[in-house]
Amino acid sequence: MPRSYPPTHPHTVLRINVMGEDEVLNHRLMQMGILPGTELTVVRSGAFGGPVELAADLGQSIAMRKSDLQSIHWDVVALPLSAVQRVSPPDWRVLRLAGGRRFQQHFRQMGIVAGVEFTLMGLAPIRIRIASTSVHVGRGEAERLIVEPVRVTT
Repeated sequence: MPRSYPPTHPHTVLRINVMGEDEVLNHRLMQMGILPGTELTVVRSGAFGGPVELAADLGQSIAMRKSDLQSIHWDVVALPLSAVQRVSPPDWRVLRLAGGRRFQQHFRQMGIVAGVEFTLMGLAPIRIRIASTSVHVGRGEAERLIVEPVRVTT
């Protein structure tokens, strides 16, 4: 069964679980120090299924075809709120705000800062609940609000 593509929205953070079956691609990535456990951040994605530019922790920037991305087993660590496709899991944490000074001031006034946990209430329009306050987030704002799912430990 073919694997689905990982999300390729800018600011999405992907962690490699298992390298793919393509030995040439694996060798190329390993020579650059990109091994299982490495986190890569999507910088930009080409139009019409073109290559995806990824930035590694060590400062490397690489371009990969989407078919190469599909062959690698990934975990999505963080992604823009606009890339979230379903309300489950409902609990999320703000990882960072990828906007300028005014954007960050605006969100700080609403109580949305890095580390704050919130509940995702709806996707169209995007509604979140922080403490007991319900906040509507615009699509453009959601593209710059980088979130990660809250892991429930039992």
